Amino acid sequence: HSCSAIDNADGRFVVEDNALQVADSSLNYEVNATWPVTVRCVDSGIPPLYRDQAFVVVVVDENENPTGIRMRGGLVTENLPAGQIAATFATDDPDNEIENRQSFIYSVENSSPDFPFEIVGDELRTTRSLDFEANPSWKVIVRSTDSGGLYITETFQVSVLDANDRAMQIVLIGSGSIPENSVGGAYVGSVFAVDEDFGDEHSYSVAGVYPDGAGVFVVNATTGVLSVADGVDLDFERVRQYAVTVVAVDSGTPPLSYTGNVTINIIDLNEKPTAITLTNIKVNESSGNGTVVGTVVVSDPDNEYVNRQQHS
Repeated sequence: HSCSAIDNADGRFVVEDNALQVADSSLNYEVNATWPVTVRCVDSGIPPLYRDQAFVVVVVDENENPTGIRMRGGLVTENLPAGQIAATFATDDPDNEIENRQSFIYSVENSSPDFPFEIVGDELRTTRSLDFEANPSWKVIVRSTDSGGLYITETFQVSVLDANDRAMQIVLIGSGSIPENSVGGAYVGSVFAVDEDFGDEHSYSVAGVYPDGAGVFVVNATTGVLSVADGVDLDFERVRQYAVTVVAVDSGTPPLSYTGNVTINIIDLNEKPTAITLTNIKVNESSGNGTVVGTVVVSDPDNEYVNRQQHS
């Protein structure tokens, strides 16, 4: 007998040596799970006789490799606590072309110890707070494994969004020292807020001074110049060092403040004696040479609290 496929499913099958064979390797279970085929067999008699027989060829499903991973999102704001959702993932798989028959397990393949992400389900989540200034973006290597064990790996970029950062420190530029008796307006130094955000401007104010309270020093809100307040008497003998509490408010949105302390040292100056007195001004007329009339007492601001000056 000589057999042939007279209905060959649009060329997908052929009969060769009386065997039904695949002629087109585009068979796809997800598109068509069955194909009708009609085979005609003709005998060698005279006249030749034939018979047609219809069959249904069943396409058996096989697990196929995922073809791609899609990321949705890929943005996360800095300074937020751990657990932020940075992205979600979905996988393209021929096995899910018609209906979702495959499920997927996602994992990150990054090995760096400081890598700040993990995958929970199909979500990429942060494991700590992120810092835009340190790393504005992260490369994330994601593997998607289907329920049959086949997988695909792709690399994505996650961007960190900048947010307003609070200043980290207030420093005093200058010597931080000023002579006692300096008049109001005398320059002490300039305060400066250290801030990660490049270009942030700050406004400054004095929140307190220890000891003596606020009012000993003033600061220019714009320039940060710190100076002696009007009407203040800086006296080394009374106070040798001040702690000045400064508040810096940045220009970000929302504006954030930072409070820090700077130290001001008072420089001692030699001061003129303010008075000379005698403990006694009377002496007997018969007193001889060397008789003590009285003790000379010198009043000197430098000796107000501790005797540091001697007089002759």
